[in-house]
Amino acid sequence: MFRIARSAAMAVAVAAAFAVTPTAADAATAHAYRQACWDGSLQAAGHFGVVPDAHRAGQKLDVWTPIKNRDTIRRWAQYSLTIDAGGKWRTVPPTVWWRVDKGGWHQIHFTWHPGGKNFDPVWTTAQLGLGFFNPGQTRTLEISTSFVRNAHSGMYSGWEQFSTPWCTTAGGRLEQGSSAVAFYYDPSHPN
Repeated sequence: MFRIARSAAMAVAVAAAFAVTPTAADAATAHAYRQACWDGSLQAAGHFGVVPDAHRAGQKLDVWTPIKNRDTIRRWAQYSLTIDAGGKWRTVPPTVWWRVDKGGWHQIHFTWHPGGKNFDPVWTTAQLGLGFFNPGQTRTLEISTSFVRNAHSGMYSGWEQFSTPWCTTAGGRLEQGSSAVAFYYDPSHPN
């Protein structure tokens, strides 16, 4: 009995030290992580009604999103960003950099997805690792956005999604938190 308990404790320690997903660790540990997979467990503050605007190419627009781990376990959080291109068909995406808690900056690389008859074109990102969040901890995601000269003017609406790698459903990754962001680019009215 003691050997089994010690094995489970070692599996938890290894998973925490090396960011091993629970499926690779002990079954009892994986069960605890599955219980923590619920929508809203990563609470993100929205930016509804706040639309920063750029009036010249290269002007930085910074937005901060507080993210709180509302659960009782330490979790690895991921982030993805989708930007609706609207009627801007295959123009260049905004330049976006991100960081957590004033850490190092990372540039976001977008993938283009053309629109169709029933939906707008979008730029999407891969899952970006934000790091570990302790139980109840709030960390701040900062994104800095700018536009190049030949970018189309207008509203750029975005959707931030927060998740954990081991929280999935039959349809794919379980979104555990989200936030809307928007930026406006209008070089015809310089400051």
